[in-house]
Amino acid sequence: FMLENEITVYEQQLDLINRNTEEQKKMMEGFREEKHNFINQLIVLKDSIEHGEKGKAIEELNRLIYLLPGNSKISNCGNSTVDALINFKNLTAEKADVELKLKIFIPENLPINQCDLGVVMGNAIDNAIEAAQQYDGTDKFVEITMGVKKEALVLVIKNPFQNELREDKQGNLLSTKNDGNRHGYGVKSIRRVAEKYNGEVLIETENQLFILTVIMNIEQF
Repeated sequence: FMLENEITVYEQQLDLINRNTEEQKKMMEGFREEKHNFINQLIVLKDSIEHGEKGKAIEELNRLIYLLPGNSKISNCGNSTVDALINFKNLTAEKADVELKLKIFIPENLPINQCDLGVVMGNAIDNAIEAAQQYDGTDKFVEITMGVKKEALVLVIKNPFQNELREDKQGNLLSTKNDGNRHGYGVKSIRRVAEKYNGEVLIETENQLFILTVIMNIEQF
């Protein structure tokens, strides 16, 4: 039973990687299309400048600067893994009309395996974005708070939710998705990583607000 459970957890982690890969593929296809459009826009700008249409050229340049992909990078905490993951997830959040709010105060280097950090943050942020997207209210957001406190990395993610939460007899959160047996292992993967670092995972709800807290001790690593 433990072996089957472990295999299922690994399958869930591979599913997360596959979904991220597909998202990256779509993003790169979008970049290629934007590059093609950008070249055509530069040709039009060049023509405007050559014909002395300065005002028209400046207006178009301002529009292009605003649309540059770099403007969607909202995380710049200095930790390359965290910045890359959050900025990538922000593209998904923007498509879902969900606002990411950040309060991140961490050092550039953390004594945590990058894959472990990716599993925790990837699962947590994906679940939060999906829940916020399904929320009937107008304030659809995911608040990510991250910092080091007393030799422990503390990650707190808050998001509004719509569906009623269910738990099993052991108090584990059950997925509200149709494929609950598979997707329900997202939180289990997070718990698994937290336990590896002698930490814990806390789940609270308050006025349709879901609060996930992940604590990972880093003093020994």
